[in-house]
Amino acid sequence: MKHIDIEERVKISEFVNQGKSLRQIAILLNRNHSSISRELKRNSYVKNIYHPIKANTLALKRTHYPKGNSKILNNPYLQEYVLSKLKKEHYSPALISHQLKTNFCPNKGYVSHESIYKFIYTYKKDFAKFLLTKRNRRNNRIPKRYSSNILFRNSIHTRPDFINNKSTPGHWESDTVEFSSKSAYLSVQVERFTGFVSIRKVASKSAKNTLFALKQTKKNYKVLSVTFDNGSEGAYHYKLNTPTFFCDPYASWQKGLVEYTNRLIRLFFPRNINPQSISHSDVAQVQFLINSRPRAYLNFKAPINFLHLISKSPKLISKSSKL
Repeated sequence: MKHIDIEERVKISEFVNQGKSLRQIAILLNRNHSSISRELKRNSYVKNIYHPIKANTLALKRTHYPKGNSKILNNPYLQEYVLSKLKKEHYSPALISHQLKTNFCPNKGYVSHESIYKFIYTYKKDFAKFLLTKRNRRNNRIPKRYSSNILFRNSIHTRPDFINNKSTPGHWESDTVEFSSKSAYLSVQVERFTGFVSIRKVASKSAKNTLFALKQTKKNYKVLSVTFDNGSEGAYHYKLNTPTFFCDPYASWQKGLVEYTNRLIRLFFPRNINPQSISHSDVAQVQFLINSRPRAYLNFKAPINFLHLISKSPKLISKSSKL
């Protein structure tokens, strides 16, 4: 049944002034008496005084008032926990939600990751900078028109379903992390099934350096396909001798796993850092820390737990576990 509108509110006001009971009003309006009772309790602007225009204004405000996050707003213990995990430990809303569920505490309770997002975007926009996206709103995913000069480019729409649904290991996404000085870069490859990341510092984002980084990844791990965006660093993809695919222009979410991983990398290497100060051992340590971070889509296990599915070397598995 539709919500009570202004016409019905006018009638309710008239019937109340006539001294009719809740059940009589409900019968006259063909509604349940509990709906009439709720209307009078919620939208009387002063106790026991009901005015149809003011009641309608109150109802409209309540309709547009954000829902789904009052549990966090009204629970100071829960709110402190969520904001602390977000700010101090850079936990994602999904990871915070999982921690609340598995480490239940009566004075905190449990909320979904979506409720946490809504709470932040509605009431704590200044905390949005601690989300990995660092955006204070969600972007619309509408691709723009674009033409690419990359040779032998295969569209992501030709990528087989078994790669799309992450049903088998060995399929990677590639990207480049840039810094303000542009004096060095990080070539990043992420395996889609396990979430395992391989990071290599390179002197430039040239196609040659990217190809070198990819060949090193291919040397150590099972690489059955690679998905790129439309940057020029992927221009030598055909020299990899591995099936490759390219996202739609301006549609970086189509390789969302590597984009997510880039944001994790930014926690350790901000954009304004001098990349020349980053050593290869620093890169290896960050790679280990990220690969040891639990993920919601892995049932809160870490990518490193699945290294055996993609590694070509038992020694590499042993070395990674000892870093």
